[in-house]
Amino acid sequence: MKNLAFLINNLSHGAGTERATCVIANGLADFGYKVTILSCREGMEYKFPISDKVSVVSLKGEEIKNRVMRKAMLLKRLKEVIDREGIEILVAVDVILIYYLLGVKAIHHTLKIIAWEHFNFYAKRSLARRLARRLSAKYADAIVVLGERDLKNYKDKLRRIKRIVRIYNPVTVSLDTKSKLEEKTVLAVGRLTRQKGFDLLLEAWRYIEPEFGDWSLRIIGDGEEKENLCNIIKIYHFQNVEIIPYQRDIDQWYMRASLFALSSRYEGFVLVMIEAMAKGLPVVSFNCKEGPAELIDDGINGYLVDDGKVELFAEKLKYLMRDGELRRRFAEKTDLKLFEFDSTHVLSEWDSLMSSFN
Repeated sequence: MKNLAFLINNLSHGAGTERATCVIANGLADFGYKVTILSCREGMEYKFPISDKVSVVSLKGEEIKNRVMRKAMLLKRLKEVIDREGIEILVAVDVILIYYLLGVKAIHHTLKIIAWEHFNFYAKRSLARRLARRLSAKYADAIVVLGERDLKNYKDKLRRIKRIVRIYNPVTVSLDTKSKLEEKTVLAVGRLTRQKGFDLLLEAWRYIEPEFGDWSLRIIGDGEEKENLCNIIKIYHFQNVEIIPYQRDIDQWYMRASLFALSSRYEGFVLVMIEAMAKGLPVVSFNCKEGPAELIDDGINGYLVDDGKVELFAEKLKYLMRDGELRRRFAEKTDLKLFEFDSTHVLSEWDSLMSSFN
């Protein structure tokens, strides 16, 4: 039985990265692995279910305010946990954490390290992150990316890659039930950050609400942009827009919607969009890097809109809001590729990766 750990920035956050980590950790524990989730800070109050078979450890980075000292202390505490738990495989949940993995690899030479890319090759192009991607390519025992397009990005842009695999994130909602597409609700889900572009969605809603006063927009999520988004709602005097805190039972909210809007400026692979499609919701999305175009066939099961074209985004939503039959036709095509995101299939790919390390 292999002993593995996932190193994540903050398990207490309620976004797709944290959810995918919990699902994969739980699944691998059921496969017989000894699994630990290491949260660099906080992390002991998590929003997603974690199996009793999975250990959660906080490295308590929030206790140290000085950035340099905090990184040094996190590395020290990480080494202590690896020694104490006998961890054999360490997964960085976000390539930026590769710096810690390389630090412990220098001492624990037999430790296998995996860099799990949760954005895309072109996202967050700071010097530190660009270097992290290059170091991951050269020194990590494997890089895991979330989509075929990003797999190509890495292979095209980095000459030396030790090993790279594409493993999709799993769908966590029930595939047995679909929305009836009867409620006049547009749904958006995600962490309230600039990346997710909810400000752009609200700009688009300016063109929609005057004409579709019987439709509502629900945005589900938490994050640092909440106050800004609430101010936008007030400025435009929206009557039918609601921001709802993150919900554990997200299934019911998909079921109570007829359309899904994805307004992100960039993505890795969009778990909430996959879930929406699994529940039979047509999607209108900006064609951002790097996930939406891999699943949306424009004009077949949703619409792809060029980045930043807010007014056109609104028009595509209005097409579907006007035409119930069009929504149903799109909905029939939403699950064409979803078998690849079934949790059993995804977990078998993770198991194959872990089993490949001797």
